Amino acid sequence: MRKLILTLITMFVAISSNWAQDTVFQIHDSTAYNKEKHMYNVTLISNFEGVQLTVSGKIGKHDYVDLGLPSGVLWATCNIGAKTPVGTGDFFAWGETKKKKEYNWNTYKWSEITKNGTYTDANGKEKPAYKKIQTKYCANSYIEYEGKKYVKKGAIMDSMNTLLPVDDAAAVHWGDRWRIPTIEEIEELIEWCDWLWVPNYNKTGIAGIMGVSKINEAFIFFPAAGFMFNKNHNDEGKFGAYWSSNLVKNVDFRQNILDPSGRSMGFYFGNKIGIAWVRSNWDDRMFGMLVRAVCSPQEGENASIIYKKE
Repeated sequence: MRKLILTLITMFVAISSNWAQDTVFQIHDSTAYNKEKHMYNVTLISNFEGVQLTVSGKIGKHDYVDLGLPSGVLWATCNIGAKTPVGTGDFFAWGETKKKKEYNWNTYKWSEITKNGTYTDANGKEKPAYKKIQTKYCANSYIEYEGKKYVKKGAIMDSMNTLLPVDDAAAVHWGDRWRIPTIEEIEELIEWCDWLWVPNYNKTGIAGIMGVSKINEAFIFFPAAGFMFNKNHNDEGKFGAYWSSNLVKNVDFRQNILDPSGRSMGFYFGNKIGIAWVRSNWDDRMFGMLVRAVCSPQEGENASIIYKKE
């Protein structure tokens, strides 16, 4: 059945999206993986109407989908703050549990910014310099780089690299065992689903990606709602960014000389110049990004699939 569904999708794409033929993949085998860029290429589709997103059950007040993943983890069907699978929901900085009007280091809950002398810009003008440190989730007390050890001065070292429930937006807003997924759970989701870029899901005008489980054919949808920086809502309809509960796996000291704990991992996807993709990556903790909650299953929750129309 799954091969039939996905073959029909591929045929539809080939007929109605000639402009994107070079980026269409036969996803009934697997989504194509670009090893050089460490991302999965996503099948493009010009529209998708009548698809039934999957609801497998309910935990507390919120629906989940069982994608048959090896870990057994259950994914919510909606973003935190959204009422439907196509709703944007609320934007959160990493480790914060309240939405806000402005997202930057000055407004970030777990950073401290102090004046640190001056510097000369490209135009020769002297400007004030600032030093930024994290006040929580500082996993590294020092960095070894090219044989030398560099200590992060002034930061509170707590050796934590995973969100506590009190700082987890999913746990705070939904309770009932819900939480932000780990980066390993996000990478599992990416690997075990085939992905479709849908620019107008069910005539809602909402763009995003749809995952089709390689194991049990269940569907999940993520709206491409962009991200928040300062007071600006960026890349809506073109890009999606969702937090994991983890700090960066590996720190590039050259890019993050003062603040190796300043970046966190997430789930990202987008469509640019007719090329769609999905991957895990990192970003600065102060950006406003979305949250899709997960639950670890209890007995009886990995149940039969119930199909439900959006």
